[in-house]
This record gives sequence, C-alpha cells and structure tokens, in this order.
Amino acid sequence: MKSRAYISFTSWEDRFFHTYEHDTKNTFNKIILFNYKDGHHIDEKYEGMVKISNPETVNLSIDNNKENWETIKRTIEESGINEALINISTMPRNIIFFLLHFLKVNDINAETIYYNAEKHDTNLTENPQLPQLVLQHSGVFESKNSTILVVLLGYDEERLYQLYNYFEPEKIVIFSEKQHKTTINKELNFNFDGIQSEEYQVNSFEKDNVFNSLEDKVTPLLQTHNIILCSLGPKLSSVEVFKYNNKHQEVALCYVSSAIYSLTYSAGAQLNSKYIRKV
Repeated sequence: MKSRAYISFTSWEDRFFHTYEHDTKNTFNKIILFNYKDGHHIDEKYEGMVKISNPETVNLSIDNNKENWETIKRTIEESGINEALINISTMPRNIIFFLLHFLKVNDINAETIYYNAEKHDTNLTENPQLPQLVLQHSGVFESKNSTILVVLLGYDEERLYQLYNYFEPEKIVIFSEKQHKTTINKELNFNFDGIQSEEYQVNSFEKDNVFNSLEDKVTPLLQTHNIILCSLGPKLSSVEVFKYNNKHQEVALCYVSSAIYSLTYSAGAQLNSKYIRKV
C-alpha cells in the first residue's frame, strides 16, 4: 500500500510557510516537519496555521549532528512510508544529506522540491563554523595523494575562505553559479597565488548540470588526488553532489554551517517556479 509523506524544515523565511501551505494542499498520508529546537523558529504569524495541518514535528539540535543523525534515522525507519516529497527550499544542507541517506538506505521512493524566493537581501549569513564531513559520506583519503577542494559557490564567499583555511588544499576548483551570478574576491582573506585554482560555471537549476560538470572536471582527478566536495550554492546543488558522492564514494562530502543567520535573507516565494528532482 502506498504511504506518501511530505517532509519540510521550519524557517523564519516567508518561503517556508508559503511553500508549505501550497504543497500540503495535495494529499499526503503523513507530514513530517523537522526543526531546530534551539533556532530557525517559524515566524509566530505562521505557527498556528502550520499546526492546523497536524504535522509530526521532529526536534533536532543545531550543533549536535550525531544526535541529528540518529533522530533522522529513527524517524524515517519508523515512519512506515514508501514515498516522500522533500521540500529543501529552507532546509540546512547537512539535514538534506542525512535525509537523502536514510531515504536511500530504506528504499523509499523520494523526490526533492525547491522554490526560489521572490528576492534576496544583501545581508547573508555570518561567522561560518568549522567545516564538517558528512557521516558515512566522508570519502577515502590516501596519504600519498594531495588534496583538492571542490566547491560549488553561492552568495556567501566567507564559507569558501573557511573551507580553504581549514583544509589547506593543494588545489581549489570552484564552480560558480550562472543564475546566482556568484563572484569571488580572490584578494580577500586569503591569497590564491600559492596554490593552483580553476573556475568553471554551472547551473543548478538545469537538471543534471552540476552532476555532469563534476563528472567532466573532477572524476579524472580521483585516481591521483583526495577530493573534498562542498555545496555552498542553491540547495538544488546539494542533491547533485549527494548523487555524485553516491557514485564516487571515495569523494568526501562536506558542509559548512553558519553561527549567525540573516532574518532578512529572503522574501516571498515563487510558487510557479519549482524544481523537482528524483533522488
């Protein structure tokens, strides 16, 4: 018997509620709503409206990923679902990776859905935290090989600096977004002159574009280098890098959270502009 779930993550962004309200007009057997018990709260004006749909609320920790891993594992295993639609629009990347892992492990037929915001503010996240490798997706590192850092760049270039300073790679490969018009100030915070660097363009909004670009530019390096792969671009790229990591498990999947989030980061939601990806 088909049992279909809608899965989302709470946020203060308008985009969370507008997409939640839009998507849950469809028929789901279960609604699972993840949230950080110590941050990322729903705007009070939306909280009552969300409760009407009677979601199963699952509390996660903003700074304890081992606990989050176990909580998501238990939630998916006990859900009784065999199909899922995951709204990744306002979902942290580490939670996206954990969910995709356990949906795959449990053979659940899943799709992700992503909506653009109407607009983005110039205020971004601040104080990027230390990079972390994703549990059970941390790759294989050979002592004889040098390390290449591969980054899909978003608006927030400070996270790139944090990655570079933390891993100190021999080479850095940057994929910048065509639609998000990402740029990198190579003179700020660190100097690229001491290492090799390459820069390419990708379009996360074009199906399989990121995956195919990684196959083209990164796969030839796998035999001779340790690869650390991080998505800082649109959340759609997180699905693509997870897909790439599943095919090339020697690649280390990495993410960088931020300590401070901008409450004016985005406004509105483009409900007629949605992107669905098969997991």
